[in-house]
Amino acid sequence: MPKICFLADASSPHTVKWVSGCADLHWEIIVISHWPGEVPGAKVIVHPLSLTGFPRYCWSLRRLVRGFKPDIIHAHQLGAHALYAWFCGITPLVITAWGSDVLVKPKHSWLIRRLVKFLIPKAALLTSDSAQINNQLIAYGAKPGQILTLLFGLNQQRYQELALATKDATRVIICSPRLHEPIYNIEEIIKAFCQLHLEQPQLELWLLGSGSLTAKLQQIVTDSALSASIRFWGRVTPTEFSKYLAA
Repeated sequence: MPKICFLADASSPHTVKWVSGCADLHWEIIVISHWPGEVPGAKVIVHPLSLTGFPRYCWSLRRLVRGFKPDIIHAHQLGAHALYAWFCGITPLVITAWGSDVLVKPKHSWLIRRLVKFLIPKAALLTSDSAQINNQLIAYGAKPGQILTLLFGLNQQRYQELALATKDATRVIICSPRLHEPIYNIEEIIKAFCQLHLEQPQLELWLLGSGSLTAKLQQIVTDSALSASIRFWGRVTPTEFSKYLAA
């Protein structure tokens, strides 16, 4: 049976989607992750994958991966995961860019920028989900023929069921599913909602996800005196997300 090894965040819904998409291949799949998580259809192994810990953990990761003997190694994000994957010496190497790893971080760190430029030519295939990311990959040295653009699809049946869901016509809910990180401007969403709420007090704001800014955002909401209208739900699975959309 062919084998594929992912170096990816097991707690991320993006990883779950990728592994789910590979399920029909009937391959043996392992996900090596810095953080614990459940990925249906794959065995998850937690192993340190931090960039600062690379000198300490790269050899143990290499032994782990080579012991699995994967036919393909697939790193998610052009950063630490891709560096560890390259060091394992398994080919072909596939690297998926997620967005901030190409569009944001390299612009703020010369080290990350050098790392991205170093890793891009090592990949047999680069995947992304937008033309914007593709253009930045090319700017950092990728060849157009090296890039495969894959857009996330959706389960049509799930959303057909949502269309038939009974909704409370008196409630108007604005939902933000993004992580609580600077790149997503959740604080601006809260500020805009507060202004809108003055004119339409029936509105509600649901903030899904979590992140490094969660505590700060919760304090902003507390200070705004709109805690009854702004709710924090934490991270949710794709299945749970559908239920929130049906509310």
